[in-house]
Amino acid sequence: MVSENALLAFAQRTNALRFIIPSLAGGVLFMTGVFAFLREDSPTSWSMTPLTWVAALLMVQAVLAALFLGPRAQKSNAQVILRAGGRDPLNLAPSYVTGGIVGAAPLGGVALLAALALFMDGSLIALLIAIALALLIPVLFYPTTSRVRHWYEDCEEMIRRQSR
Repeated sequence: MVSENALLAFAQRTNALRFIIPSLAGGVLFMTGVFAFLREDSPTSWSMTPLTWVAALLMVQAVLAALFLGPRAQKSNAQVILRAGGRDPLNLAPSYVTGGIVGAAPLGGVALLAALALFMDGSLIALLIAIALALLIPVLFYPTTSRVRHWYEDCEEMIRRQSR
């Protein structure tokens, strides 16, 4: 059973992610709006231009990377800290933050590419890709209470296995 005080201390150390993730998503949405506004004619084309194709293909890759790269970065960072002698789950909080940023970055990058495709080609598909990826960032990586609790419990389990 996880102590509520320990969980609260852990959540406070991961608090930066509560600002980083919405800022990343908001920045992408803001730039998408700026690109749509700066475009001389309104985007009305459903055609797949080469840049939109690239954004669509990279979207699939970015979602897969976000699903696997972020959690993997969290676990590998945590294991390095444990091997160095850290036995307190609170010391593993930076691994949680790093994993969230590493997982969200590919989504943000491809969303900005899609926003650029919207600006250059006027593709509505690029607009949809940019918005979908920007909204997916907080859905996957915002540090909810249950996610933080689950990560903390995983940290305690890793420490127990390491000390055997």
